[in-house]
Amino acid sequence: RRRPDGSHPDFSQPMDITVVICTYNGAERVPDVLESLHNQAVPGGIEWEVLVIDNNSTDDTVDVVERTRTSWSADASLACVTERRQGLAYARQRAVEEANGELVAFLDDDNIPNPDWVAEAVRFARENPRAGAFGGRLIGEYEVDPGRTFGLVKGLFALNDADSTFSYSEMGGGEFPPGAGLVVRRRAWHECVPVELASTGVSAGSRANVGEDIMAQWFIHDAGWEVWHNADMAARHRIPGSRFEPDYLDRFFDGIGNSRHRTRMVRYTAWKRPFATLAFGVSDLLKLAHLRWKYRHRWDDRFVQGKARMLKAMLRRPYLFQK
Repeated sequence: RRRPDGSHPDFSQPMDITVVICTYNGAERVPDVLESLHNQAVPGGIEWEVLVIDNNSTDDTVDVVERTRTSWSADASLACVTERRQGLAYARQRAVEEANGELVAFLDDDNIPNPDWVAEAVRFARENPRAGAFGGRLIGEYEVDPGRTFGLVKGLFALNDADSTFSYSEMGGGEFPPGAGLVVRRRAWHECVPVELASTGVSAGSRANVGEDIMAQWFIHDAGWEVWHNADMAARHRIPGSRFEPDYLDRFFDGIGNSRHRTRMVRYTAWKRPFATLAFGVSDLLKLAHLRWKYRHRWDDRFVQGKARMLKAMLRRPYLFQK
C-alpha cells in the first residue's frame, strides 16, 4: 500500500513510535496535549516523532501548531498534516500513511498523557511482539461531577481505569480498547485494515457513523495479532460539562446505538449475519428489560435514559441498515 506521495512505506529501519493527535477545530485543546508530549520523559535510544492530523478544521488549529513548532525543543520532531476528507477514520488512516514509527500512537485532542506514556508504550510493544494493538488507562477529568449513574455508560466515553494488564484477545468477547490512547503496529495496520472502513468516525462533530476504532482492531485481531490493555500506560481524558447536556447526550447515545450493528457484523461472514443479528437482538432486549427493572425508581436519570436510548437504537438499526 502506497503513501500519499506515491512511495511505499518503509518497515526496514523505522523509528520507534509516532504519536498522533487527530483533531477537528482543536485550536484551544491541542496546545495542552503538545505541552504534555513536549514534557515526556523518554529514555535515550527511543526515536520518536509527533504528528498532528488536522481534519479539515475551520479554526486556526494549523496556525497554532505552526507557532508551537517555533519553540519546540523536544527530542521528537513536530509536524502537521491536513486531511481534507472529513471523519476520524480518514484522519487515522492518513496518520498511519504519514508515520515513520514502528508504532503509531493515537491521542485525541482532549487526552493528556502521563510523562512516561511514550516510554511505556515502547516498552510494552518490545515485550509483547505479537501485540498488534493496545490501549492504556484513560482516567476521567470532569469539569462537572457526572454523578453515580455515570458508571452505567462510563466506558462509552472512552474511559478505562483498569489497573491490571490483560489481553482482550484471550477474553474472546469482541471487546477492544477505545481509539483514544490506542497504539497500533504500523505494519499490522497496513497489512490488515482496509483503506476505507464502513464507519468513518466522528466527523465535524457528528457522531452518526462512529465505531471505526473497533472495526480497525477487529481486522488486526482477526489476522492473528493480539490486542491488549497496558495498565502502565495512562492518560487523563478531559470531559467538559457540555458533554453531559441533554442535546449532546441524545446525539451521543443515538450515534453509538446506530453504529453498533455495523461494528458487530464486521466479524461475521454474510450467511452468519442474520443469525447473529437475531442473537444480539434478543440480548439487547433482555438488557433493556433488566435496565428498566433495576432503575425503575430512577428511570428519568440522564444516564439511565441514555443507555436505554442506545439499546433501543441498537434494536432498531439492523432493520434500517440498508437505508
